[in-house]
Amino acid sequence: MKNIRRSSFIFIIIALVFLCYKPIINWYYSTKYSEAQSIPFEKQQILSSYDWRFFDSIGAKYNLIANQNKVICISYWKVNDSKSIENFKMLQSIYDEYKTKIEFYFVTDDAQKDVLAFKKTTDFLYPIFYIGSSAPKPLDVKLAPKTYFISKTGRIVYDVSEPVFWNLESVKKTLDELIKK
Repeated sequence: MKNIRRSSFIFIIIALVFLCYKPIINWYYSTKYSEAQSIPFEKQQILSSYDWRFFDSIGAKYNLIANQNKVICISYWKVNDSKSIENFKMLQSIYDEYKTKIEFYFVTDDAQKDVLAFKKTTDFLYPIFYIGSSAPKPLDVKLAPKTYFISKTGRIVYDVSEPVFWNLESVKKTLDELIKK
C-alpha cells in the first residue's frame, strides 16, 4: 500500500512538472528579457527593394523577391555571439507556431564550416541562409543580433537589436493581423 501511495505521489509530481514546464519557462524568459514591441504604423519604414540574395548550405540560391507580398522574418545572427544564440531561443516558439505562415530567414555571414560546427552542438532546426548580396535599405545587418518582421507591403513592423521575449499574445496578435491583411 505504501508503494502505491509513493508511486502515485511521484506520478502526480511528474505530471505537475510537465503541465507547468512551459508556463514556468515563459515566465522565466519574460522576467529576464524585455518584451518585443512593434513599431507604430506612422514610424514604420518601408523596404526599398526585395532584391536580397541568399544561399543555403548546399548552395541553393534564394532571393527575398520570391516572398514579396508575404510576411517575412529576417533574423541576422553570428555563431560566436551569445546574444544571437539567446535570440534563437527567444524566436523558437514563434518559429514553431508560424513557420507555415511566415517566411523565416535566419541569415549570417559566418563561414559555413563555423555554422555547421555550431549546428552539431545545438538542437536548433532553423533554416540557415548565408548572405549573398547587400541588404536592401533600411535593413542593417552589420551588428548581431538583428530581427525584423516585415509586412506583406514591405513595412518593417518589428526592428529588434537584442534578444527579447517574443512569445506574447500581443506579438501573436500583430503577426496574425499581418498574415490576414
